[in-house]
Formats: sequence, structure tokens, C-alpha cells
Amino acid sequence: MKRETKLDDSENSIKEDGEKENSIKEDGKKDAVIANPVTISQVELNKEPVLEQNDIVRAKPPIATRIKGITLMIVTSVFATTQGSIVKYDKDVPTGMIILIVAVYTFCFFCVLVSHLGTSVTDFPKKRWVALRVGFGTVAYICKVWSFQFLPLGDASALVFTSPIFTCVIARIFLKEKLTPVSVGSLICGLGGVVLIAKPTFIFGSDGHEFPWYYTIVPLLSALTLGITYVLQHKIAADVSSITISFYVAVAQLFAGLGYQLISGDPYTTPLCYLERELLVICGLCLLIVWVSANLALKYESATLGSIVRNLDTVLAFFVQVVLFGERAESLSLVGAALIMGGTVSLALSKIFNITCGIKL
Repeated sequence: MKRETKLDDSENSIKEDGEKENSIKEDGKKDAVIANPVTISQVELNKEPVLEQNDIVRAKPPIATRIKGITLMIVTSVFATTQGSIVKYDKDVPTGMIILIVAVYTFCFFCVLVSHLGTSVTDFPKKRWVALRVGFGTVAYICKVWSFQFLPLGDASALVFTSPIFTCVIARIFLKEKLTPVSVGSLICGLGGVVLIAKPTFIFGSDGHEFPWYYTIVPLLSALTLGITYVLQHKIAADVSSITISFYVAVAQLFAGLGYQLISGDPYTTPLCYLERELLVICGLCLLIVWVSANLALKYESATLGSIVRNLDTVLAFFVQVVLFGERAESLSLVGAALIMGGTVSLALSKIFNITCGIKL
């Protein structure tokens, strides 16, 4: 009887120990659940908390990143306008030679920059995408130069600067960039301002400028390829150095300058004046800054925003023509400049502070 009682007591103690262990395990599981809560959205989407946090960060870049991207695009517009003003001032050298000389200077500057920074121009990812970006960018550049040479300046400017429309559509389809009422309103204001400043003949009438209708295909092709360029640049900006991309853009423009010179038949002349030679060197430096800053800006900001901000080129060029070249400021041009500035500033503020008016298009 004593032996049976001892066996019963030992069995009961074993059961009690087992129950204690189970209770400890259950308590541990509860503590683990409390220590690592999983939201309903994470369970539904089957995502880890870290991945979901990364998605939120990507969806809403910090304000400092927004400001950096927008500032770089403004810098791009300033130096692009400076480069265009130099070309307009230097009228003694044919257009083809200006393009070729500036391309040579820019290529030399990039060679020095690449060797100084040690940036690789052979070992980098997404080479096919880089080749497409450089190719479309070169086509956009050639078509733009042709348009400004063979079309009235107002018509060429208004048609080339329709690129934000193409950029918005392409970026929406391929990059899934979201459109908001602010961005759409800024796009409309920017295009309206460009039209008022450029005053194309197909809207405001002709002052003796007549050209075949199919000439307009070239500036529209420039706008389309420029939109594709912005989208491609935004796609590869995070993986490929802006210096590397800009270097190959310089190489492509060098060949484009040679081809343009051969096709145009311009005489091979160089500037005789010391000031003109120095201005072309500055022009090459401006192009270097334009390409690097534009490519770097699209690493931090969307292709749509970058394309719309570049409408500032028209405003800056308008004020340069008034201040430096003495052209009269018309009321419509002032209204157009105000529209572009207002649309760009409102878009920049909405992007910086993630303002979407509560509506997503």
C-alpha cells in the first residue's frame, strides 16, 4: 500500500510539473505576441513590419529629400538658361559650330571630373537602360536644336515645353506615379504660361512666319523623347551614378554635334574674339552642371515634378531677354511668367509637405 501511494504521489507531481511547463510556454507565447504586435494590415498583406515601414518611407520621402530634389531642378533651370543666353549672345559663330565646340569642352570637363572622382564608366548596372536614356536624350536634344533653328521661337518653345504632358502620362503608366489636383493644376498653369510667353503663331496669328504643318512633328518628337528621358532617368537614378550617366550623355552629344555640323553644312570657324571663346568654355561648364544636377535631382524626386519644374527655363529666359537684351516686356508675357511661377511654387510646396488635398487621381 505504501508503494502504491508513493507511485501515485510521483505521478501527480509529474503531472503538476508538466502543467506548470505548459503554462509557462503559453505565458511566453502571450508575452511574445505582446512584445511583437502584428497589425491587421500586415497579416492581410502578409508583410513583415520592417518591410511595411520601408514602404511607408518610400511613399513619403522626408522633407529634406524633397527640398534637395526641387533645389537641384531649379539649379538645372538656372544654368540651362545661362547656357542658352550665351548661345544667343554669340551670333558670330554658326549654330553647328557652337554645338560642336561646346560638346568638345563639355566632354573634356567630364573626362577630368571622372578621373578626379574615380567614378567608373565601365562597371555599372542597368547598362541597357542607360543606353536607352542616353539615346532618347540625344534625340530630344537634336530635335530641339532643329526646332529652334527652323521654326519661329514662339512655336518651337510652346511645342517643346509640352514635355510635362508626355512625362505625366508615361510616368503614370510605367512608374505608377500618382497625380493630384495640385500637380494637374500646376501642369495646366505651366503650359498656359509657356503659350503666353512664347506666343505661337498657330494661336496668336502669323507675322509672316509660315512653315509646313509637318514641321511641328519635330518639336513634338523632342517633347515626347524628353518625357521618356525623364522617366528612364528616374528609373535608373538610384542604381547608377549621375556622373556616369552624364559622361555618356556628353559622349553622345559630341557625336551629335559632329553629325549636326556635317548635315547643316555650316562653315568650320572658331570664335576670333577672346570673350566669345571664354563664353563658350563657360557654356560647356554650364552644360556639365545641367546634366549632373538634372540626373541627380531625379534620384530624389519624381519624373513628373522634374519635368514641370523645368518650365522655369521659360520664365528665366524671358527675364534674361528683358534685362540683358533689352526686349520689351508685354503684359501677356508677364501673366505667363506669373502662371508658371505660381504653378511651380504651389507644386513644390505640395510635394515638400505631402499635400494632396485629400484626393488622389
